[in-house]
Amino acid sequence: MLTKTLRYALVSSLALFGNAGTSPAFPFSRSGTDIVDGSGNKMDLACVNWPGHMEVNLPEGLQHQTMQDIVDKIASSGAYNCVRLTYAVELFSKSNMTARESFEQADVDVDMTGFIDDVTQHNPNVIDMKLPEVFQKLAITLGEAGISTIMSNHISKAGWCCSEDDGNGWFNDVYFNVQEWNDSLASMAKLMIGIPSVIGLDLRNELRNSLGLSRSTQVSEFMKYTPEAIRSIQSTNPAVLTLVSGLSYDNDLKFIDEADASERAEFDSVLSEFSSKIIFEGHIYSWSPFGDVPIDGADCSSLSFDDMLGWSYKNGFPMILSEIGWNIDSYAGDDKTWINCVRDFILDHNLSHAMWLLGGDYYARDGTLNHPDSFGLLVDDWSEWKDEDVLAKNMEMKWMQSAVEEKE
Repeated sequence: MLTKTLRYALVSSLALFGNAGTSPAFPFSRSGTDIVDGSGNKMDLACVNWPGHMEVNLPEGLQHQTMQDIVDKIASSGAYNCVRLTYAVELFSKSNMTARESFEQADVDVDMTGFIDDVTQHNPNVIDMKLPEVFQKLAITLGEAGISTIMSNHISKAGWCCSEDDGNGWFNDVYFNVQEWNDSLASMAKLMIGIPSVIGLDLRNELRNSLGLSRSTQVSEFMKYTPEAIRSIQSTNPAVLTLVSGLSYDNDLKFIDEADASERAEFDSVLSEFSSKIIFEGHIYSWSPFGDVPIDGADCSSLSFDDMLGWSYKNGFPMILSEIGWNIDSYAGDDKTWINCVRDFILDHNLSHAMWLLGGDYYARDGTLNHPDSFGLLVDDWSEWKDEDVLAKNMEMKWMQSAVEEKE
């Protein structure tokens, strides 16, 4: 039996290209709790999140660097084989708008027109592209560099995510029009047809009880609306995986077993119909409600990762932790044991993962242009990794091991 250390070394050596040690064949699918490529080789996804869901409806960072340079930086790092690229439903209501027009008309309290010259300087071929075409171009560019892409339906009205009162949290919330959401899933699935490196689309980022519903009503409405959304993706682009998230900011999958048989009937039918294409996702941060963060070398037994997120692998489905991360700018001592616990959870249950987040700043956030993000792996102008040691922590899951060892 492999020790945890040996399993760590084995997973690290295989993370980029699966067990075959070669470039993956597309499309990807599910085989039991594994994600496999088109040749049946097990794939361990090591992803990084690249935001594109803010008010300008463009992938971040293009005011600082060329798209190709950012992609090359990801590919050459050796840490990642996948990008989770976020977008807003609003992207498709503005599908005829160009990047230039979006900077001119963005729904923010600051003047963003200065970015037009910046993006024109670094990405002259992008500035007059229509917004969805920019996402398509980025997915193609990532694929050409050997990086797979998961498209994340992050929010409805473009902007910062997430809070209980942003109007985007739950089905039929202020901005969460269910039909528009389904249409956007189908539109993104269609947009990515013919780009084999786009391996999956998720249904929705961080559903949350923004309407103050009872637990039973949340479960019932999830079962009501989710099957149609899965069909929207799979009927449009059968090649891609569909990622299904849970409740409470993607911290909870145990609710699935709380639905009664009649509520679950259609959900179970869809899982069966598209069984080779369904995977589940969860999010883990130190503030997530999995129990108190262990400190000073305490063990992880008090944390409820398995109880809250384990429904997926306990029922034979793969899972990706599609957001994990920490404040890179002020790495706290109590993160040491927490990172160790997340590492063990990933290794024990054979999970893929995605770091939040790539970029050093946003075009605008909270009324500030070029707003920095302390969780970003790149410096504010996206020109280099903030810290080579931080990058090393991300190398094929080594970020978990070396982050722990560094603090020993």
